[in-house]
Amino acid sequence: MVLIQKFVDIEIARKMSLDLTKADLIKESERIDRETKAPERLSDLKKSFGKNRGRYLKNFVLPVLARRLVEEKFWFDTLHYQNEPFRKAKDYLRFMKEDKIKIDTITGFFKVESLESNEEGTNYFFNFIKAIADTVGVKDKTLIKVIEDKTNFYCVIEKRRKKCRYFEGVIVEKKRFTGFYQKQLETIPIKIYNDKIKNKIIFLLKGTYWEKYIGN
Repeated sequence: MVLIQKFVDIEIARKMSLDLTKADLIKESERIDRETKAPERLSDLKKSFGKNRGRYLKNFVLPVLARRLVEEKFWFDTLHYQNEPFRKAKDYLRFMKEDKIKIDTITGFFKVESLESNEEGTNYFFNFIKAIADTVGVKDKTLIKVIEDKTNFYCVIEKRRKKCRYFEGVIVEKKRFTGFYQKQLETIPIKIYNDKIKNKIIFLLKGTYWEKYIGN
């Protein structure tokens, strides 16, 4: 299953016209070396490819890079993938600047604008506080009005009162990666010609969204 997902990730990255050149693979390999939390396992993995660095780049680094670029593009592209939630975040910021919005919900100064669910605002409360902390470096600390772009949400923050740490804000949930990924799967043919292997994989994936894509 992991191999199938790696193939799908690479195909999606190519459909999105993301850079997967050899130079990009080398840079990604260097990033993995720097950031890995399991250097011994990575070393063993490299040894399994022997002296064939090309195979290592193609079979391990390429899928990692493809997945990372696809997710980054999806989460942070406000033109093609997050246009609706980003527009909502900008609207909230404008309303705050015009003093047309007063936040008064679960915590008294915080609310969630969710596109696809009815989650309680408290589920995002920690992220809201963290987003406030990220604004500490802003020069004008007397009145902060800003959109913090996080991985899966936008946080619209306003700091009230000059001598008081009182904040208002709105979390605008971004479109979800799972829905996007499933739509991409519908456009990518996945064929397993060995019936024995195919049936085993379908059995293992029973009840997951992968089942219908492998089963075709």
